[in-house]
Amino acid sequence: MTEIWLVLFIESVDEKNRQRFEADYIDNARGVTVHPKFVQTGKDQ
Repeated sequence: MTEIWLVLFIESVDEKNRQRFEADYIDNARGVTVHPKFVQTGKDQ
């Protein structure tokens, strides 16, 4: 496996934190790229 998605269900996330924490991460030791993704479950602010 060379890519995985880390999906996090969260009530609310602002754009600053979304940009900061949704950045792809490459684990060079294992050769895996992690794609974090927030799924907002609450109402838009």
